Amino acid sequence: MEQLYPDSSPQKLDLSKPNVLAVEDNSLEAHLIVSTLGDDYNVFFAKNGIEGLKILKQQHIDCIVCDLKMPKMGGKTFLKCVQRYKKYREIPFLILTIKSDLEEIVSHLYSGATDYIQKPFHVDILKARVHTNVQHSYMKRKLLTYGDATFEGKFGYYRENEMSKQSMVFDKLGKELHVITEVIDHLISGNPTLANAARKKLIQKKQSLKMIFDTSSRVMSQICTLVDSLGEDVDSPKEEIDSYVLDIADQIRF
Repeated sequence: MEQLYPDSSPQKLDLSKPNVLAVEDNSLEAHLIVSTLGDDYNVFFAKNGIEGLKILKQQHIDCIVCDLKMPKMGGKTFLKCVQRYKKYREIPFLILTIKSDLEEIVSHLYSGATDYIQKPFHVDILKARVHTNVQHSYMKRKLLTYGDATFEGKFGYYRENEMSKQSMVFDKLGKELHVITEVIDHLISGNPTLANAARKKLIQKKQSLKMIFDTSSRVMSQICTLVDSLGEDVDSPKEEIDSYVLDIADQIRF
C-alpha cells in the first residue's frame, strides 16, 4: 500500500513566518510533524535527504527537522551535505532518532546537528525545540549582520528600532505577570481554609513566574551591554567583533 505523504510545500506561503524543512520517510510521523508546526511555520516536506537538498536550493530555510534512517539518503549523510555548504551551515539542524545511544547522539551533535529529539516525541517538545533553535539562529544572524555594517553606524538601527520593540514586549510581559501574581495572592489570602499543599503550589508558581521575568530581563540587559560595547569599540578588528558576537549569541537562548 502506497504511503500518503504531506505536500512538499505549504498550500499558502506566509512571508511573516519562518520556513521549516521536515525530512521524514514515515508518512504518519511526517503528517504529525507538519500538522504540529504548520500553525507557526511554513513547513516544507521531503521524504529523504536527496529531496531535502532540492528544497534547500529552492527555498530559504530557517530550521531543519530530520529523521536519521531514510532510503536513498539518510539523515547522517544529509547532515554532512548541509555542513559542506557555507550558506546552509548555520541552519539549525534537529535530528529525530529512536535510539538512546548517547555516543551516537553526541557524534551527530559534533558533526553539526544543533539539537535532537528522541522518538516517540511529544508535540510540545517538538514545538519548543524548533522555536528555541529558530530564535537563537535569528538572533545570531541579526547580530552578525550589524557587525558587517560600517563601524560608525554599527548597531545604530538595532538601538533605535529593535531595542524599543523588545522593551515594549518586556513591559507587556511585566504587566501580565503582575496581574497573574495578584490573582495568586488573592487566591491565597481569600481562602483561609485552603489546604497547605495547594497553598504551597500557588506560592511555587508565583516564584516561578518571577524567575521567568527576572531571567528575561537579564537576557535583555546582556543584549544592551553587547550592543553598547560594540558600538563604542570602533577600533577593534572585524574578526574580533564577529568572534565576540558569536560568543554572546551562543549564550542567549530563548
